Amino acid sequence: MMEFRPDIELSGGIQKVPEPTGIMKPGGSGVIVYYLVEDVEKIGPVIEAAGGKMLTDTQKEGKSGLYRFFQDTEGTVGGVYQVVM
Repeated sequence: MMEFRPDIELSGGIQKVPEPTGIMKPGGSGVIVYYLVEDVEKIGPVIEAAGGKMLTDTQKEGKSGLYRFFQDTEGTVGGVYQVVM
C-alpha cells in the first residue's frame, strides 16, 4: 500500500484514460494492477526471464513517476511503477 503524498503529486484512483497504445482496450485486461518497483528498467529482464513480455517502453507520469506495462504468462496485463524524487 502506498501512502498519499500530495507533496510529490502521487495519488491513486480509478479513472478513464486516453489509450494510444491499444493495451487497455475494451475486452482486454480492464483493471491494471501496478507493482511498485525500485527501477522500471531493471525489472524488465526479470519479468521476461519469468516468461512475461514487456509491452511498452518507460513512460513518465508527471514529475514523480515512471511506469511500463507488461503481459504475464497467462496474458494478463500489469504495470510496474517507480517513484522518482
